[in-house]
Amino acid sequence: MKKLGIIFLLSLIVLSLSFCRKDVNGPIDEIPDPPADRTIDWVIQNRPEDLVAVVAVFPERYPAGGIGGNFQQLALFDYYNPENYKFATDTTYRVTDPVFSNDKTKMIFGDMRRYIWDRGPGLVLYDIVQNTFEQLPDPVASTLAGMNVVWDVNDMGFYFSYEPYFVASAQSVFYFDLSSKTYTAVYHHFPMKTYPVELLPPDTLIVFTNDTSVTHQPEGYYYMTTNGQFISRINIDKLIYYREDAEYPLNLYPHVGKIKWYEDLQLFIFEEQGNFISGIYIKDRIALTSRDGTFYKYFPVNEVYFEDFIGWNSYDKKILVLLSSERPGDIGIWGSYGMKIALLDYQTGEMKEFLLPKIITSCIAFAWAVY
Repeated sequence: MKKLGIIFLLSLIVLSLSFCRKDVNGPIDEIPDPPADRTIDWVIQNRPEDLVAVVAVFPERYPAGGIGGNFQQLALFDYYNPENYKFATDTTYRVTDPVFSNDKTKMIFGDMRRYIWDRGPGLVLYDIVQNTFEQLPDPVASTLAGMNVVWDVNDMGFYFSYEPYFVASAQSVFYFDLSSKTYTAVYHHFPMKTYPVELLPPDTLIVFTNDTSVTHQPEGYYYMTTNGQFISRINIDKLIYYREDAEYPLNLYPHVGKIKWYEDLQLFIFEEQGNFISGIYIKDRIALTSRDGTFYKYFPVNEVYFEDFIGWNSYDKKILVLLSSERPGDIGIWGSYGMKIALLDYQTGEMKEFLLPKIITSCIAFAWAVY
């Protein structure tokens, strides 16, 4: 009888522990119980992975006295409560292309108020947790400028390129070290175009290049070492698109679609571009494919035009996408519902509105967003 009692007691202990184990009953990154007053500052300090960053566009005269075109301010939102947000920048910056670090405690964004011709917007390091901003230095120009920012896997620096040269459309791949505040060339072959697109962890770059004299293959997406050596072409035909417009010869102008790699999905998500065929426009759509191209799935976007991918929430199994609407009553991409954010269920294809510009007073559109 005593042995039965001991066995019963041990069973209760094991059962109790099993209910406490998150790896048995739920994901390890389970959303913690937030404080009663879960503010955006609490999210920044405790759950930066829940942040959504949006570039909100305001008309020229907002705030009063403004000049120089639309204002573009960076706003931080709580994914689990989009009405919980704050502005990260004031109007001294005109923000473009924000990119979170992997741990989402830092960000690089472009500043059009410090734009440099043939280089791009000035690049700013924003420490989200410390709420500090640093205009990154350049030994050649007045400030570091560029585009196509891709963080390295350890958030110790980032890859980038310059804006395409006006005449040659040339681009190169550079790496900026945040500790030394210096950058080095990873790949440069003027006047060819090569720029970073993504990082395949831990140390393989995904780049786009038209440098066929070196690759001896068609232009497209390639795997590249972080030392600038081409590894192989990503030979998935759907990742490169060509216009089929009656006004131009077939395949005269290559068009590069958007592409992102999601490590936990082990899938590419990309823009499958529509074509002009006999005066009829076939809309863009969102698609998924594996690295070898054997898996392929697409999602129609119905009444909206796809603009960009924002991010992937592995907890909710949702992909955030930026869309521009064409519904009657809207006012183009700068309209009251223009450039909104939607949630796409990657398993079912169901799409729901997530964040609209009207949630911010006087905001007329979203220009960029990242999650």
